[in-house]
Amino acid sequence: MSYRAVQSTYVTSAYPTRNFVGSKVLYTSASPVKTSYLTFDLTGVPAAIQSASLQVWARTSTQRGFAVHQVSAPWSDTSITYRTAPSYGPTVASSGAFTKGRYISVDITSMVTNTSRLDLALTSTDSESFDGLKTGFPPQLLLTVAPPPPTPQLCGTGPAPVGGYDHVVWIWMENRSYTDVIGRSSAPYVNGTLAAGCGLATNYHNVSHPSLPNYLGASQGSVTVSTDCLPLSCPQTAPSIYGQLATAGLTWKSYEESMPSPCLLTDADPYEPKHNPPAYYPALGASCAANDVPMGTPSAGNFATDLASGALPSFSFVTPNECDDGHDCPLGTADAWLSYWFPRIAASPAYSSTVVFLTWDEGATKETTSCALDVVDPGCHVPTIVIAPGVVPHTTSATLFNHYSLLATTEQLLGLTDRLGSASDPTTATMTADFGLLAPPGP
Repeated sequence: MSYRAVQSTYVTSAYPTRNFVGSKVLYTSASPVKTSYLTFDLTGVPAAIQSASLQVWARTSTQRGFAVHQVSAPWSDTSITYRTAPSYGPTVASSGAFTKGRYISVDITSMVTNTSRLDLALTSTDSESFDGLKTGFPPQLLLTVAPPPPTPQLCGTGPAPVGGYDHVVWIWMENRSYTDVIGRSSAPYVNGTLAAGCGLATNYHNVSHPSLPNYLGASQGSVTVSTDCLPLSCPQTAPSIYGQLATAGLTWKSYEESMPSPCLLTDADPYEPKHNPPAYYPALGASCAANDVPMGTPSAGNFATDLASGALPSFSFVTPNECDDGHDCPLGTADAWLSYWFPRIAASPAYSSTVVFLTWDEGATKETTSCALDVVDPGCHVPTIVIAPGVVPHTTSATLFNHYSLLATTEQLLGLTDRLGSASDPTTATMTADFGLLAPPGP
């Protein structure tokens, strides 16, 4: 599993009061002293860490290498200077000689076991430089963690309900076209357990580009923005599924991985509000703070607790962080994350009356801003998997679906008679019949 650094910068004795936030390059040297600092947020790691490797992209070659130290106290990249930088401990690991133009890997397992935040300092007696954040090769940790628990059979284990479901769960991943996921060996859990063992929509499309229009489109049935604007810059006034549920006397929660506090409206990497629709609806008022909550890990936190106790709301919106959703990390990281969560979902007392939709926000190819909703559009073709006890394993559907279909299907399954925006369009197909989500009423 790969985790990108959430902070990276350097300090230097040559400019003892200067802050270098935003620098794309990290430096280490002895004269003048240059020290690089890194922070990794490991709160989303799903299990015990067995091994850890720090990887930094070398911009220079050296025969001496750099040393890795553990930092004694938290720090902020917006304020750290040479004079205010926290102290660090003795050398824990060293890189040895390396050549530029590749990732340098250093085993730092002893530094990361049983920790949620890891702060590191890099030093050297030679002059060296590395890629920082906001580059093509950011610093990262490669982790080996304990294997996930076995997944019980998810689909084909019970009849579909006649009248509807008590719980609908959406899980959203990031920026992969259909062919980037389905059939790929780097996603063995998605393909071997979820897609093969449940239902796969083979012709499902996102509705726009970039990310935010899709999240809003699915939650309100219309696209009103064309950028990833922050909530305070583009608040939404359209009715949303969250308000719709409240009006009907039903409940909802949004479980946001790595969100520091409820209903956060600003960036806090690896949490992104653009992947958190409730934050964009001021009309939700205090219910956003109450129901838009930090997710936690598979072993502890809001989602794990609600699953274990059978206390899922009527509608759950689940958002992994920027790494676990595949946005900033490899597909295999997202695949592993899902492999830890689905056993918990299947073991929940609520699962017998739950349907889960796993989808991707948008395809990786973005030649145009919009997506054609009435024809096959390769740039907007994304995977979507339907998981419920009543879904027959290996079910596939080639019907043209999109994120509006997801909204309309959810409204139908939860007994919401009104339809929001394009979910009410008669040309918007629902997934209910194709995946056998509702049993026909008796005679």
